[in-house]
Amino acid sequence: MPGAPKDPSMGWLDGLPVEDRDAAPLIYDACFERLVATARRALAGAPRRDTDEEDLASSVLPSFFRGVDDGRSSGRFSRAQLWGLLLTIARRKVARLHRRRFTLRPGAGKVRGETPLASAERLGCAERTIERKMNKFQRVWLVLNRESNCV
Repeated sequence: MPGAPKDPSMGWLDGLPVEDRDAAPLIYDACFERLVATARRALAGAPRRDTDEEDLASSVLPSFFRGVDDGRSSGRFSRAQLWGLLLTIARRKVARLHRRRFTLRPGAGKVRGETPLASAERLGCAERTIERKMNKFQRVWLVLNRESNCV
């Protein structure tokens, strides 16, 4: 498999029973740096405030062993199979992270409180009037905020 660790000293990974918990630290030590490098490439350009490549790599092996415990994986893996599965888990974690980052959350970018429709009904005017005034307020607020930061 492309990207599988080719280090001949890692041959002991071939056929390792994944249910063997004594093997977990060995697998971790053998794969962690490569997972970090893979995550670093996948997260290139992304802000690190949510997670960084080491956080992501650290979470891959516990996810793998949870899958083993839940019966989603069992038996013996070749080095290439194990690496492929770990890469798949890492890629899915990166995709989930990107999805979460770009998902608009309720209320994102809006003033919390009444909706424009509720405000319009309460004030007896059109909803568009409220939206226009809110946008104008936001623009003025941004200008004032920038000016106060320049002092």
